[in-house]
Parts: sequence; structure tokens; C-alpha cells
Amino acid sequence: MKISSLFKGRLTRKEYWIRLIIVFLFIAIVRNLPGADQPIYNPNVWFPLFLIFVGIIYYWSILIRRLHDIKKSGWQSLISIIPFVGIIYVLILGTIATKTTKGMEKILAKNNKMAED
Repeated sequence: MKISSLFKGRLTRKEYWIRLIIVFLFIAIVRNLPGADQPIYNPNVWFPLFLIFVGIIYYWSILIRRLHDIKKSGWQSLISIIPFVGIIYVLILGTIATKTTKGMEKILAKNNKMAED
């Protein structure tokens, strides 16, 4: 799987919340691994840091895909970096309904069929 394919496509509200919960649980579990609370120069900390980095990249991809679903630019995901405002923005994104058109329904059905194969 190409890394660029993580950032293409759309996510409905349900898919977004499920994946968001999974990512946060993954990061919470990794954060509690032995060595995760050690100084950066300790070799035991590199693996948990790598896993957290992977979780953040995946989080970013689901956020961008959700933005695409509600017809917004993926660049708006940078708002989530801002403390407090970003958290509220991400929560609001999860509540906005999917915006589809008749032509988009065909594309979504095609994408879902390809994902199942």
C-alpha cells in the first residue's frame, strides 16, 4: 500500500469516529509501553516513539479524508495543531453530515467496491 493512498478518499461520520477511537486507543496503549517515558537518548524509547509517529500519520490521514467527505480542503487539517481550537474543530468535523451529489454516489459506490476486493 502506498502512503499516498492513505490520504485519498472519503470517510463518513461513522467510519471517522470508529477510526478516531481506534487511533487514540492505539496511541494510549503505545504510550504505556515500557520505555516510552524514558529520555530520548535511551534506546528503549525509539520503538514506542516510532509507533506513536505512525499513529499520528494515520490520524492525519483520517482527518484529511473526513475533510474531503464534507467538501473541504485537506489543508484545513492544520487547524487541528492549534491548542484548544484544534480539538473543538476536530469534534465539529465529526458531527457534520456527509455532502454527496448524485455523481458522487456513483464514485463512492465504486470506491467501496474496490476496497472490498
